[in-house]
Amino acid sequence: MSLCLGASYGVLMNFEALAWAIDCEGSIFIRKRKKPLDYAAGIKISMCDREFPDKMKEVFQCGKVHVLNRGENHRDLWTWMVQRQEDVEMLLMNCLPYFIIKKEKAETVLAFLNFKRGLNHTNAKTGRFEPYPDYVWKTFENFYQRIRTLTKDNRSVWAPVTE
Repeated sequence: MSLCLGASYGVLMNFEALAWAIDCEGSIFIRKRKKPLDYAAGIKISMCDREFPDKMKEVFQCGKVHVLNRGENHRDLWTWMVQRQEDVEMLLMNCLPYFIIKKEKAETVLAFLNFKRGLNHTNAKTGRFEPYPDYVWKTFENFYQRIRTLTKDNRSVWAPVTE
């Protein structure tokens, strides 16, 4: 990683570089939580070198950096993760023209966020929270399944070619 972005972070750390990093080492996802039922979008990039995730957080002013200690025989894994929905949307909107592999995933997540933003589940008269109707949960599930399908399809992009 240091060969590509190295000491030139100030010059190269832009949305084009972020799109490249997500395409190569990252993921765009919709997570499903079962209790309480919820769907949310996110972006993450994981690497064995701490410098890159820390720089992503610093430059783009969002997300958190976590470490996973993988044991004695493996290097730690550093992950920059963005889950605040407004930040995910801003990053994907700005990276969209530069994606190569994960463009369709980014478009799907942006459509999901747009749909979710348009929902109002507060009763206008009482101001109290009301559960989403069934069609909303079905739509969330459709977005979630679409992302899962695209993830499987993207894996085949790098499959070895056999003659």
